[in-house]
Amino acid sequence: MQDVPLDIRQTNDSGFVITGTSNSFGMQGNYDVYLIRTDKNGDTLFTKTYGSALNETGWSGQQTSDGGFIVAGNWGSSGYSYLIRTNNVGDTLWTKISIVGICYSVIQNADKGFTVCGTGGTPQATSKDLFLFRTDSMGNMLWYKSYGGADLDHGK
Repeated sequence: MQDVPLDIRQTNDSGFVITGTSNSFGMQGNYDVYLIRTDKNGDTLFTKTYGSALNETGWSGQQTSDGGFIVAGNWGSSGYSYLIRTNNVGDTLWTKISIVGICYSVIQNADKGFTVCGTGGTPQATSKDLFLFRTDSMGNMLWYKSYGGADLDHGK
């Protein structure tokens, strides 16, 4: 079994949210997004996994203005982005899956929507570009832009 932390951010109360991937809790042999919430002393407040029978990874997470969390990552193959929005105890409010690429970073905007950065293209594409997209507060995509050339361009 393996748990892999990939991102850590401080929360509003000086605790921490750790995002990553784990095959310790999901279906045998498959990885799920792993979210750990601690207090300021590092004591665990909750751990949650999110996923399916495919392999998922949470690359970035942060506390939202209402005390919940937003996680960005990939769902299944490398061509699918995965956004997970939770409440303050990690219960899922919504998930969004899009065929734009791996989401490596997410921030909440002043309007309560989100901006996501990653590396994308369809799974069959021979090159990948850096992408940036913006959503509303429910994760619905408002716009999408890609940047790069013929080579692999990372957005992290």
